[in-house]
Amino acid sequence: MSTINTVSLNQDASCMSVALDTGYKIFQINPLKLRAQRQFNDGGLSIVKMLFRSNVLLLVGGGGNPKYAPNKLIVWDDVKERPVKELELNFEIKGICFDGKLLAIATASKLFLYQFGNNLKLQRCLDTQNPKGLCAMVTTVEKTAIVFPSRKVGQLQILFLFKDHMNTSIVPAHDSEISCLGISKTGSKIASSSTNGTLIRIWNSETGEKICEFRRGYQHTAVCQLAFSPDELLLACASKKETLHIFSLHGSPNTIRQLTSEEPYEEASEFKSSTTEPRQTHWKRKLLKLIDSGKRAHWRIQLYQSNPVLLHWLDEMTILICYKDAAYQKLKLTIEESSKSVEHANQHVCFHYDYTLEADGSLC
Repeated sequence: MSTINTVSLNQDASCMSVALDTGYKIFQINPLKLRAQRQFNDGGLSIVKMLFRSNVLLLVGGGGNPKYAPNKLIVWDDVKERPVKELELNFEIKGICFDGKLLAIATASKLFLYQFGNNLKLQRCLDTQNPKGLCAMVTTVEKTAIVFPSRKVGQLQILFLFKDHMNTSIVPAHDSEISCLGISKTGSKIASSSTNGTLIRIWNSETGEKICEFRRGYQHTAVCQLAFSPDELLLACASKKETLHIFSLHGSPNTIRQLTSEEPYEEASEFKSSTTEPRQTHWKRKLLKLIDSGKRAHWRIQLYQSNPVLLHWLDEMTILICYKDAAYQKLKLTIEESSKSVEHANQHVCFHYDYTLEADGSLC
C-alpha cells in the first residue's frame, strides 16, 4: 500500500490531490470518487497541487525516493503526461499555496511569491522562520490574503494583496514556534497553534486582534490540522493525541439550528452546588468559567489515527478526515436536546453534542 505524504485541496475545494511515494491520485471530494491517477516507477512526490479542475498540476519531489529534487517545482500536464515547465530554487520547497494566478512557495527561511502564467515571474521574496513550510491563502473578489510565520519565532505575518497595492502586518501570536495554521473561507479569521499544542488562538486578519482562545488540553502535543467550517461558526482541531476537538466561535453552536440558547449548560448542573471541598470547588469554578465563555470543545472525538493529513469541512456539520496510511473517515456532527432539564436563572435547554460515522474506507 502506498504511503500518503500530503493531501491538498484545489482552489474551490471540489477536488483533492494526494501525493504518494509512488505518484499521485486526484479525487472528487463530494461524493468521494477517484478522477485520475499516475504511478511513477522512478520516485515519489511530497506535494501535488491541482489548478481548479484542469489537467495542470504542481509537483514537488519527496518521500523515500523523490522523483524530482526537493528544490524544484514542476508544472505537470496530466493529459500530455509530462512536465511543461519547471522552477528551481536554492532552497528545499516545504509548502505551496496557489490560487491560479498567484503562487506562494514556502521554504524554511523564505516565502517566494510568483505570478503564475506563461512565465513564472517573481513578485516578492520575504524572510521567514518557517521550518515546516506553513502557509495559508484565500482569494476573494477584492483581495488575496496570505498568512505564514514571520521572521521572529511565534509571530504571524499577514499579507493582503490588492490590485494596486499590498498591506502587511505582524501578529505576536505565541511565545513558541507556530506549528499549525488555518484560514477561514473569507480570509477574515486565522487560527494558529504553537509547538506546545495546548492553546488555539483565533485572530482577526485585518486588525490583528485576538478574537478568542481555546484550550485543546493541558498536555503538550502536536496540532496537525486546523479548519474553519464554511459558515465560520466552528473550528476543528486535530492533534497527535488521536483526538478531534471542535470549538464554537460564538458561544453555543446551537445557533446553527437557529435556537435561542446562547450557552450550553448540560455540564453546569454537575458543577453547580457543593462548596464542601475547596479543591473541588476551585475546579468547578474553573470549568464553569471555561464552559460559559465558550472556550471548551463542544465535540471531542476519538480519531482513527494520530496523524491526519487532511481535515476538511464538506458542509457546516460534516467533516472529511484523511490519514497518512490512506484511510479516511466522514463524520456528521449532531446536536440533540438532552432529556435532562437544567434549572438556571434564565431557562436554557440542555444539548448533547455527538457525531455519526457516515463513511470510512481507503484512498489507495
